[in-house]
Amino acid sequence: MTSAAVLWVALMAAVVGLAAAWFVAPHPPELDGEAWFKGLLVARLADRPPADVMRWVVWHPLGRWPERKLAHPTVESMPGKLLPGEGELLERLARLPSIVARWAMLRDEAVAKTLTLPGDLPAEASPARWLGAASGWDRVRDDALPASAERRTSSSWLLIDDPRPGVPDVSAAFAGFAELRTLASLCADPVIGGAWEMARTRLAQVGQVTAAEWDTISAGMAPWGRVALASAVDALAKVMETKLPVDKPERRLIVAATGGAMPLVLRALAERVDLRDRVIAVVSVGGAVGGLLDQQGPLSAAVADDWMAHNFQHGLMDVEILRRIPYASIQWLDTSDPVPGAGGVPVARARFPEPEWDGRAFRCVEPVDLGVVPVEADLPVDDVVAALRLVVDLWVLSRR
Repeated sequence: MTSAAVLWVALMAAVVGLAAAWFVAPHPPELDGEAWFKGLLVARLADRPPADVMRWVVWHPLGRWPERKLAHPTVESMPGKLLPGEGELLERLARLPSIVARWAMLRDEAVAKTLTLPGDLPAEASPARWLGAASGWDRVRDDALPASAERRTSSSWLLIDDPRPGVPDVSAAFAGFAELRTLASLCADPVIGGAWEMARTRLAQVGQVTAAEWDTISAGMAPWGRVALASAVDALAKVMETKLPVDKPERRLIVAATGGAMPLVLRALAERVDLRDRVIAVVSVGGAVGGLLDQQGPLSAAVADDWMAHNFQHGLMDVEILRRIPYASIQWLDTSDPVPGAGGVPVARARFPEPEWDGRAFRCVEPVDLGVVPVEADLPVDDVVAALRLVVDLWVLSRR
């Protein structure tokens, strides 16, 4: 065979391979996660006074990266190419003296867009598109709708909760449909307690210990030390195993986490590919994806940055079946905080980053930014969680 013929055969093989990959890999519709989530939330709140809806739900078409627009509204702070009209918005925000004033302007300008949701969303966003003609927008207030979605996906929810002051408590809202565990219960492990007591006994026998030795022991044993973190990750993996029995391979899991529990979820999935293969969505509810500013050691922001850079990658978080796994997040926003965020978790650290892509690995990690939710004393947490549950369920169905 001539060299030209060899090249021709190789070219045709490559074309066939690309075509096969195109048909095998899913091609989900392009949907705006924040608009979809907030459209569902507005539909849930249809009977509430518009003034209240506008305090709880803010949807601005140019509101991306709100923490940058609130804290540093400059063209240089925005990644990539500006959206049409975004530069003018940044200029007007920069003239205002504080985060509170800038948020008020964004909220006031968002009134018209927010109150016309979900009518402005594309047809692909309608629940009826994924759950059948009888499941339109008028059914969003019916809690049977997400239950129907979970039957279709053979999934169940697990929430790992880390209650933090200054943010809404979502545990009661999740209790109706999810199994709940707390970060504290995951750390109530005999290994941690036993190791800590051994260290205390040794110190008592020695009679004295240097500051450096004490720091080393504390870093390993005490929450949140290395031993504590490893033990908590192992405990979380065991909980997930009970939700994913071997004799029911069709069962799938949606794992949600708040606050400092989010790093544990990510580490457990990174370490256990067998569990990762059966998780169809990961949800951060104000979770510290990028670590906690008020912590040292394994849960600190510095450690989280390093871990995410080395582990939160398409090739390292891949799954057995070619499918995109949504990593969805909502971020709490208390405008009284000097750094936009709430509960010690800045908005920027409560959002999943987009992993770098080398052009070879299948893009299985799909960060889905559902936007900020203002921390208000009368926030209808049940409705927020219901809209979150439904948008995640629908997103999973749309990726099949």
